[in-house]
Amino acid sequence: MHIGLRKVIALSSLSLFFAACGDDSTGSKIEYSEKKFESFEDLPACSDSLNTMVAVVGNDRYLCMATDWVKIGGYVKGVCNLDLCSADLDGQYFYAADSKKIYLCNTGTWKTLQGLDIADADYVSCALEAIVRDTVLQKDALEKCDGKHDGNLAKVENDIYACSNKEWVKLAGEVITEGDFPGCSVNGQYVYVLSKMKAYQCNNGAWIENGIPVDVKSSANEPKSSASIPKSSSSKIPSSDSKISSEATPVVSSSSAPFTDDTTKIRGMCLPSDLAPAKGDEVRWMFINMGGTPVSFDWKFASPSPVASSNKVSPTISYTRGGVYKASLIVNKGLPSESELVCSSLSVTGDIPISGCKCTTAATIGVASVDNPYVGEWKVTGCEGGEPFSYEWGNDAFGEGAVGTSATMKVGDYAPSVTVYNDDGVSMRPTCPTVYTYEPLKASCSVDDFSINIRVTNYPSGLYGAPAVNSIPAEYILDGSEPVSISLFPYSNGLPYNSQNNNQFHEFVLLGDGDTICTAFSHLSCSVDNISVGKNEPVQWSLSSLDGFEVKSVSWSFADGNDTKTTSKEISPINSFDAYGRVYANVLINEGTAYEHTVSCNTMVEYPTVTGCECGEPELVSATNDLALLEDVRYKWTVTGCKTSEDAAEFTYGWDEYSMAPKLEDEPANSKTYVFDYFGLYGPKVYVYNKYGRYELITCPSAEVIKSEIENSSSSGEDSSSSEVEESSDSEPAEDSSSSEVEESSDSEPAEDSSSSSDDPSEAQESSDSESLEENDA
Repeated sequence: MHIGLRKVIALSSLSLFFAACGDDSTGSKIEYSEKKFESFEDLPACSDSLNTMVAVVGNDRYLCMATDWVKIGGYVKGVCNLDLCSADLDGQYFYAADSKKIYLCNTGTWKTLQGLDIADADYVSCALEAIVRDTVLQKDALEKCDGKHDGNLAKVENDIYACSNKEWVKLAGEVITEGDFPGCSVNGQYVYVLSKMKAYQCNNGAWIENGIPVDVKSSANEPKSSASIPKSSSSKIPSSDSKISSEATPVVSSSSAPFTDDTTKIRGMCLPSDLAPAKGDEVRWMFINMGGTPVSFDWKFASPSPVASSNKVSPTISYTRGGVYKASLIVNKGLPSESELVCSSLSVTGDIPISGCKCTTAATIGVASVDNPYVGEWKVTGCEGGEPFSYEWGNDAFGEGAVGTSATMKVGDYAPSVTVYNDDGVSMRPTCPTVYTYEPLKASCSVDDFSINIRVTNYPSGLYGAPAVNSIPAEYILDGSEPVSISLFPYSNGLPYNSQNNNQFHEFVLLGDGDTICTAFSHLSCSVDNISVGKNEPVQWSLSSLDGFEVKSVSWSFADGNDTKTTSKEISPINSFDAYGRVYANVLINEGTAYEHTVSCNTMVEYPTVTGCECGEPELVSATNDLALLEDVRYKWTVTGCKTSEDAAEFTYGWDEYSMAPKLEDEPANSKTYVFDYFGLYGPKVYVYNKYGRYELITCPSAEVIKSEIENSSSSGEDSSSSEVEESSDSEPAEDSSSSEVEESSDSEPAEDSSSSSDDPSEAQESSDSESLEENDA
């Protein structure tokens, strides 16, 4: 079954679910559009138009098959409630209410009316309904996942989780057998196998269970049987035209022909009729057939079950003490169709209470990693009731008795889990104290004249970035002497040491959980006389040291911006570089001695800048800058005078994102034409870049876009602000154009001084220049 076929499961109680098994005639309600008839005389003739219709007559149901009414032998809640297709049921029809389908028992296998096997999706859907034990809204609400409950399923909102290796894992899907696995393409994805009651993880193209890859090919199913549906031998119901006696109830005859093994590998699952019975209850173990013809059963029940084995189809066991019980089943043992199944476990509730258990530890904060798991010891004491006790440790803790030892690789708040069981199977889960585990520390160590400076680069953080712990234990060693215990605090540390021993101190080693974190030397450091130089400008490198250290040899190596490498053996070399960018220097000091070490420093050969750029006055490209006369106004700006070094002389221009006019083929990159459809002052900015990304930002001179209105000379209002320009295709222009005035926009107040232009680009400008107006009118 493909993962995407999983259906949303509506979980119900197991008691209601199993009420359908073997006794569905009184405990289930069919939700189906059936036709009801008072008597057999009311039944219509069974014909093609009524084919597969279900008719209800009294307490019986009948199926129209071709031309015959066939009595339905029974009905169940879902396909998983169908009893085994035995010889007694061969040829009989059953109705499944959940799927609203009819199935026929055919030589040991249930088939649909079309002769097909029951779909895996239908089996998986009802199987999950039977074995899911808990439904919660959040994963944290689930009970602890320990070894005795491995394989249990729970529902969290709309997702199914499985208890796997003492951890609740989210399932991507469920399949019936290992041979039904989908392709393994998503690492970390889990798929549940019903026949094994286990979750398998996808890891690098292979399905893994407890670290062991599954051979999918060897576990694949052989082709399913394609046996055809036999013709029904059921009694026929007369058509509505025939007279029948109400006492003549039709009966479906059962075939008694022996079943024959067809070598189709058995597919199915086994489970108890109650997953959580009370002590003393009888539990029926059942096999759900999902393919093939079962002919024999070999049940095995793990200790302390009162029954060790059974060859019955559905053995019944009464459990006299509490605890978790497991079972397995081999169907058709010794035959080619043999299949071994792991059954869903049951938890029998005992009645002897357990109390008083406490979990304690002396463990403290420590490092946890794949290479170095955190080790701590926890102990359970004080348990009372139902001795002797057994202990099951989880969450990366292991122990045979009351003492558990952790070996966790997890980082953060950590505590093991432990479940204590008494002799009656009643359990208690005491809460173990939490410790904090952190990643192996990474730190930088440096030394000045008076102190060792430590900066932890991965100090563990908690909520909102705040430090997760107040301090972390560590040690340091000076010149190979005995370790000294210290505490590392958040952000930075200045660890003082005795300055009187300054001349004797050469090496500092910081240890965390026994491992070296960083090393510092007090003797030498590297420096440069200028942290920023020009191309081909000389720069001097040097070493500085504290007293008491002898420099026996040095070996400098340099790498410039072009990754060109040079070397020097001089104590304080002077050199220059013809490539821009960062220059790194490493110097190996006292090679081959006990105090061999490397220090580094760097300088920057600055990239060339861009200078001298100027943006010229705007060039009016359109006929006028008046939006009252044109749909848009166009201005052009040009940048000139830019300078930079010869090897960076190519410039690119980043103009403001105003509305740009279409670029002309011959228009240079240093010019840009803009289109404006709203009045105002516009002065674009432009970035001029050289090929090294250095730039100069220039602000261009502003251009003005106006919007005026022409006063009609025939209007005679004294208040010019109320006059309107009237346009008519039938009238001649005013003879005296000098009397026309350009009005302000309707949204602005008249200018107090019409002789001076306003600095506000949003105001309309009046013009007293009649010649300019006549030119615009033309």
